[in-house]
Amino acid sequence: MPKAFAAEFFDATEQETALPGWEQRFLQLGPNRYHGRVDYLVMPGISVMRERVNTTIAQTIMTPRDSVTFAFTVNDDAHWQINAMPLCGVTCSVITGGLEWVAVCPGGYDIVLVTMRADQLGWEVRSGFNVLSGYAMKACLHWLLGLLPNAAGPRESADELTELLPEILIEQLASLYFNSTQLEWPGPSTSPDYSAFRRLQARMCGEGDMPLSITALAADTGMTHQSLHDTVRNTLGINASVWLKQLRLDGARRDLLQAGRTGRTVSEIALQWRFWHLGRFAKYYSAQFHETPSETLRGTRLVRA
Repeated sequence: MPKAFAAEFFDATEQETALPGWEQRFLQLGPNRYHGRVDYLVMPGISVMRERVNTTIAQTIMTPRDSVTFAFTVNDDAHWQINAMPLCGVTCSVITGGLEWVAVCPGGYDIVLVTMRADQLGWEVRSGFNVLSGYAMKACLHWLLGLLPNAAGPRESADELTELLPEILIEQLASLYFNSTQLEWPGPSTSPDYSAFRRLQARMCGEGDMPLSITALAADTGMTHQSLHDTVRNTLGINASVWLKQLRLDGARRDLLQAGRTGRTVSEIALQWRFWHLGRFAKYYSAQFHETPSETLRGTRLVRA
């Protein structure tokens, strides 16, 4: 029968591995103690997942190859950035597999994801990233939100549910796809900001995966300082200097989370990530993650012990 379960996450690095078959890299942008949750309903070749996170994050994502994903935003007041383009309110994005995209997900975000092998659908969807809106989309989302908490069902209906649920789900998605309004959505190649941001991502790390300075990054990509700042702001909603500092904090946190295994100290990790003043590092880190570097380190070593 379908497997229904849930998992909670207390760090972005944990949740970036939460969706089976997906390639994800999370960067926490909002200052908060991280808390996320994923509710799962898993069937052969199909997964339905509801993902929630309490703080703003940037995600670089690639969905599984040879798959189709229907991604429903739940909140009416949500403001997303997908490949440097705004996406507001309740929508459904239809994403074909193997496409990389960069999403800035607002604090308190709530999204329902249906991912399946493309050959299970029985019809072809338009390649790329397409956005649906309208009554049929909201009706399908409402059905999915009701399905997830009741997915396991009573034992006596397990065999029937196993047999019928994938078929019913695909019928719901067909009704959604063919009865919704398809919004105009430019592909990544037609978004200059996204194309430029991908160049920055590809070149942003120097020796030892260390983010370059703005000057070095501009020189390495042939961009002016102004165009670099504009590109990052239009894609992530923050300026380039903040982005690079967040990347350094993210790198330090990932190393601190591994310090129970590596035995490294806070000062070693801070200096590696070019935080020359340990007091300022602790202040920046605590403001971002709502715990001190030492608390992160102690937590990993307690788990290790």
